[in-house]
Amino acid sequence: MNEENYYHDDSINLYYQKLLKINELREVQKIHQKSIFFIPEKNKKNSSDTTLKSYLREVERKIPKFEDYEVKINLGDNNIQNQGSTRIFSSSLRFEEIKKVMKNSFGIDKKNMHRKFPSAGGLFPIYVVLIQLKDISSLKRGAYYYDGIENTLLKIKDLSEKINSQKIEDSLSPMGSPFSDTVIIYIADVEKELFKYKSAGYRHICIETGMMAQELRNSLLLVKNSGDLSMSGFRHNLLCKFLNIPVNQYIIPMIQYIGKKS
Repeated sequence: MNEENYYHDDSINLYYQKLLKINELREVQKIHQKSIFFIPEKNKKNSSDTTLKSYLREVERKIPKFEDYEVKINLGDNNIQNQGSTRIFSSSLRFEEIKKVMKNSFGIDKKNMHRKFPSAGGLFPIYVVLIQLKDISSLKRGAYYYDGIENTLLKIKDLSEKINSQKIEDSLSPMGSPFSDTVIIYIADVEKELFKYKSAGYRHICIETGMMAQELRNSLLLVKNSGDLSMSGFRHNLLCKFLNIPVNQYIIPMIQYIGKKS
């Protein structure tokens, strides 16, 4: 495959924007915007709601029990080993470890342009940005776009200025300090997805983001004593503004912290 076939020009989006039905885009954006507002006061109120607490005790980590079935087939040992999410990190991954994890999670096979995760229609509308909050050897503080073709990190935002550093921390963690010094941001090109799949494209974005996050978790198994934490509780529009991402075209479905476990 020729190098020119690996990338598409941004001018393509500008041309096809004229053909995309703006109402469909607005409806999806409305749905997403309703889901992103993170209000600490409301969270505190929910945490003290006794009815909610009672309900959660009954349903958390449980599945429905089916009584009406014809045959029961035993599949053997029903216990699995799973490390779960990590909420307390002791340190950042080393640069060599980050390189290994990024390539294993989001790298691209240049022979066929496939990734380790599927994508509806082969669109791959989710782009990855890595935010490093503290310097580690070759990786200085900043926001980096991951180019899976070249397997490179392209610095798109500097965090050396105190004001930028405070803005990014506020957007990532509204209720306190960020959980770790390395954060993966999943950015979805809504227009790209909706042009082909209309409103159903929003479901595809959510599904694909989840698969990418799981691929990252799987890749972390290659690094001793590492973990991750997926989060939806961040200030979406503030993070978009910091990264210079237009909210009328892109959305951030989730973020994922990675690092060494305590």
